[in-house]
Amino acid sequence: LVILFSLAMVAGLALAQEKAPEAAPTERVVQEQAPESVLATTYVYTATPSVAIPDNGCSAGTYATSTITVADSFVISDLNVGIWATHTWRSDMDFRLYHPDGTSIDLLLDPDGSADNLNALLDDSSPNAASSDTTNHLPPPPYYTAWYYPTGLLSTFNGKNAQGEWVIQVCDDAGGDTGSLNTWSMFFGSGLILDVNTDGGAVCEGNDVDYTFTVVNATAVTESFTLNYTSTWPYAGPTATSVLAPGESEDIVVTVHVPNTANVNDSDDLTVTVSGGGDSDQATVTTPASLIEGYTDYADVPTGRRTRDHSLVYYDGKLYKIGGYDGSARVYVDIYEIATNTWTTGADLPGARYWLDCTEIAGKIYCAGGYQTSAQGTLYIYDIATNTWSTGAAMPANRYGYAGAAFAGKYYVIGGYSGSAYMDTLLAYDPISDTWDITLPSMSVARRDGMAGVIGGKIYVTGGRSAASTYVNTTEVYDPALNAWSTAASLTTTGWVRAADAVKDDRYLMLLGGASADSSASNYALSYDAVDNVWRLLPTMDHLLYGSEAASDAAGNIWAASGRLYENGTFSYSNYTFKLDECGAANADLTCLKTDSADPVSYGELITYTIYVTNTGNADGWNTVVTDTLPAEVTFVSASPACTENLGIVTCDLGSLGNGQSQQLEVVVTAPEATVQLTNNVEVASAEDDFNLANNSDSETTQVTNASIEMVKTVGLDPSTCATTNEIDVLSGTEVVYCYEVTNTGLITFTDHTLVDSELGNILTGFTYSLAPNASVYVTQTAVLTETTINQATWTASDGILSVDYSDSATVNVLPATITLTKTVGTNPHACATANSVAVIPGTAVTYCYEVTNTSPGTLGLHDLVDSELGTILNGYAYALEPGASVFVTNTVTLNASVINTATWTAYNAGPIHVATAEASASVAVVTTSAGLPLEDFNAGTAGFPPAGWTILNNGGTCVWESTETTSSANLTGGDGYAAEANADDCGSGTSMNTELRTPFFNLTGATSPLLIYRYDYRDHDVADQGTVDISVDGGATWINLVTYLVSDRGPAQNLVDLSAYIDEPLLQIRFKYIAPGWEGWFQIDDVEVLLEAEPAIAVNPAELANAQLPDTIDTTTLNIANTGSLTLTWDIFEDTAPIMQTPLVNWADNFDSYGTGVQLHGLGGWKGWGNAPAAGALTSNAQARSVPNSVDVLTATDLVHEYDGYTAGKWVYTVWQYIPSSYSGQTYFILLNTYSDSGTNNWSVQLCFNSATGQLIDDTTADCSTGTAVSYVT
Repeated sequence: LVILFSLAMVAGLALAQEKAPEAAPTERVVQEQAPESVLATTYVYTATPSVAIPDNGCSAGTYATSTITVADSFVISDLNVGIWATHTWRSDMDFRLYHPDGTSIDLLLDPDGSADNLNALLDDSSPNAASSDTTNHLPPPPYYTAWYYPTGLLSTFNGKNAQGEWVIQVCDDAGGDTGSLNTWSMFFGSGLILDVNTDGGAVCEGNDVDYTFTVVNATAVTESFTLNYTSTWPYAGPTATSVLAPGESEDIVVTVHVPNTANVNDSDDLTVTVSGGGDSDQATVTTPASLIEGYTDYADVPTGRRTRDHSLVYYDGKLYKIGGYDGSARVYVDIYEIATNTWTTGADLPGARYWLDCTEIAGKIYCAGGYQTSAQGTLYIYDIATNTWSTGAAMPANRYGYAGAAFAGKYYVIGGYSGSAYMDTLLAYDPISDTWDITLPSMSVARRDGMAGVIGGKIYVTGGRSAASTYVNTTEVYDPALNAWSTAASLTTTGWVRAADAVKDDRYLMLLGGASADSSASNYALSYDAVDNVWRLLPTMDHLLYGSEAASDAAGNIWAASGRLYENGTFSYSNYTFKLDECGAANADLTCLKTDSADPVSYGELITYTIYVTNTGNADGWNTVVTDTLPAEVTFVSASPACTENLGIVTCDLGSLGNGQSQQLEVVVTAPEATVQLTNNVEVASAEDDFNLANNSDSETTQVTNASIEMVKTVGLDPSTCATTNEIDVLSGTEVVYCYEVTNTGLITFTDHTLVDSELGNILTGFTYSLAPNASVYVTQTAVLTETTINQATWTASDGILSVDYSDSATVNVLPATITLTKTVGTNPHACATANSVAVIPGTAVTYCYEVTNTSPGTLGLHDLVDSELGTILNGYAYALEPGASVFVTNTVTLNASVINTATWTAYNAGPIHVATAEASASVAVVTTSAGLPLEDFNAGTAGFPPAGWTILNNGGTCVWESTETTSSANLTGGDGYAAEANADDCGSGTSMNTELRTPFFNLTGATSPLLIYRYDYRDHDVADQGTVDISVDGGATWINLVTYLVSDRGPAQNLVDLSAYIDEPLLQIRFKYIAPGWEGWFQIDDVEVLLEAEPAIAVNPAELANAQLPDTIDTTTLNIANTGSLTLTWDIFEDTAPIMQTPLVNWADNFDSYGTGVQLHGLGGWKGWGNAPAAGALTSNAQARSVPNSVDVLTATDLVHEYDGYTAGKWVYTVWQYIPSSYSGQTYFILLNTYSDSGTNNWSVQLCFNSATGQLIDDTTADCSTGTAVSYVT
């Protein structure tokens, strides 16, 4: 299992775990207890579940769980968890904590080796690892006597709302022990949170480092929070956050600059304070001036020779990698030559070894003990000069995992492991006497896998393990002169082993990579400063390693090679050879360059000064400021970016200008109205040391004068005059004329002139000509061009003191010769037709028209015309066809068969050159026709659409004519089966239609009364919609309109169109055209035919009907109507509007107050409550009380009518005529009659209800016809 994580106290550095500790601890240590302030939090919740922890349950997923319900609603800024659990071998327990939203962390996994019980507080800020505590925990009180950092980060929950159910899970992951979770507590903090998100680490002096802080609003307010900073070194950061709601967070970046005056290992604290919402929080980062700036990889260790726990020794420009392990102990000796960056091999060790630490003394390398399959005691001696091995006196006791050092000609072996015991002893080997001194004093603690180096004549040893799981972080110093041990600063971590160690500059003990209780690979780099007695982090390494080894070369460079590597999620034996890159001297080197936009300039013109600032040094230019002192004569206009102006001085604050970075500035001023030479001075400076001030400033002079010219360059074809355009198109080989016209726009006379053209060369050189102010003069130059040319000319004018110039360009596009050809065909021999196709009957003379247009930029003088069917028409015909001009040729032939022919027109000039060719085709359809058109009912549907001989055209729309079977539309024309339809509604939204449906060709030879008959339904939607019926007499070349539909003309309907005007025409065609720019309209046709003889006729028998009957009498009379003509007729019945034609007839009377004859009544009658009620105003009116019958005005013949038959005293007697449409199928309907007098005092109303089921007319006073008395009526 491989786990990657970062420790809280060294955020940003990576660790990798490869294996568990090797053996059970042999001694115990006491853990530090949490300070009281950790428990003094805002919210505390406790559960006392006494939950049993089942044995060996983790692998089976058997967990004991306990829940704490947080009733309060608040945002978490800090969380610590206390646990009291009884359990033998607490290292068997695994704990996991779940937030109410499901987020979870590993709270504690396998706390340590063999101790019992857990009474501990878990806190991210604790420096203590649970694995370092080997004491049995006693029952509370007091609670939480141990203080650990958790396996996962409790800060995972920061910024979340705490409300809800929290669950802790605990399980036992080994057999043989049980226990119980007795109680657990959560200690919450709420308020503002400021966390350091990334640690920039040490950087070289003169450089910047960025820190990312995270602000979490764990307050109850929404606001922007203030940010304040304290730092001795320069810094830059925002003054406030954006507006944050409760629970929201924001990352802020703060930059710290390490000044180049800082010494190595100088440091400065940056403290950031965030405040607002009644709360505040602080975070501090420390930035040291680094000893190194990074790491560089060199040649890989050869494949098959890569190991861990080997030794690395430097001698005379070479590194010697000795022994090592890659699955078993090795005898390797690999030699790296620094100068050539190459690896070679040396003589093998006499015996395979690893966990050894060799040293060089007087040209020989001494390697004591080590491990093969057990601890060894042999001393191997390598003679570098002869590449041979020998042996010396064996060690007094076998050991491996020791630290080795050489001083004053002796080889010191420090600590180590015998295979059964951890050693604290110090041995010294004397090569001269070949003896070991075992009388030296021991260290204060045993150390296996410690690291050591010699600084200032003393041996420093640090880290290591004093037991299997007991890591040591102390540092001890052996002074050979005093033969005594003393202490030095401890490591900042809980303990460290198996790092590559080396000494730099007789001051620093360097540790690279290594392992701890929590991991067995890291990218840590540490340095111990023996002068300051302090450990510091170096920049993070590029590789995660342990079991590597390092050595210092003669120049003080630190090298490391191979080791155990964690990369891309996998452990392997490292291929890397790398060197620590020492910080060099750091200084900014700011350079400044200024240019002006024009020189000289005229009075009042704008001058743009461009300032280029570059830092060519190896340190950042912190607080870089550009100061531009403007000439007193100019007027300031603008400056950018980050610039301000005051009293003629422009100041631009560039902030930090990194090494190698540049910044461009622009300052715009207005020139004075005077002849003067301006001098503009600029300088740049920064807070960083700059040892080359000579390039920090620049000056730019600009001449202001009233001297100026303008030149216009044109190009044309006429050598006698200047053209008006600066761009023309010509054919290859054309002679063009350039014109250069210069105007003196200043106030002085110019006497000397030079004109240079980029393509034509020098045209004028020192030409003397007096050009007075406002005067103009021009020069022309001819050239023959064969390719497109863009050339720029510059005219320079001088009065002997001041010189001014002006540039302009012209373009000549050399294009190929091109023409277009249009070929049409028609039946008029005296004019060109407009179409390229025509239909004719056999023996018709048709006229082809060939029209050519010259689209070239030049004249074409010779012409060839060849027709694929008619042969050569023109051959070398001379005609000057000017650019843009057209000419046509016609040819008339008589055709008896259809033909499609293609014409090729070639136009050119003598040579031939400028050859242009174009083709065009035309078609003639020779057709035979029948008399009239047979009936087409379109009932073949989609499969037979269009019908045989019919054609469909799409003139650019989306949809075309189709069968109603295709569109699924109903046939609305009145015809049976399917119809033809152009349906914009079916075509859809956003579409348009312009489509034609054309009939077969036909003739009307011998016709007497020809008639076009068709059924139709036209629905109009848009004012631009249009349906037309047209006829052509020339094979479809032109059309004559017969019928136009511009508004809805709904079917079922039939139209008959008289075609007498076209009798004896031999070639006719009908088209139905539909145009709809939008949608929702349509045009349907059906039953189309053309009859040669078409006169409708009917016979009616009897010719007249008369029948009178008494009331309540029904009589039937038969009327015979016969079609005696040649047309199929549609029947329409038109009824007489006389009263005797209305049905049913109801006679009804009621009593009212008496009125005198002639009294005006204001009566309104109408239908109420019926879906087909007549329109407003379709009412009776102007009823008068008098005896004359039929005194009522009827507004609509089919509306309800009240007719007053007569008058008798005390009673109105009148007849109600009721029209009932034949489509009515309801049960009842209502009639409401209201009549009132002028004074409004004699209101009356009657409601009648007619029940069509019973045939009763009821005098009713209710709305639902439920009561009333039937009245008599007749039908």
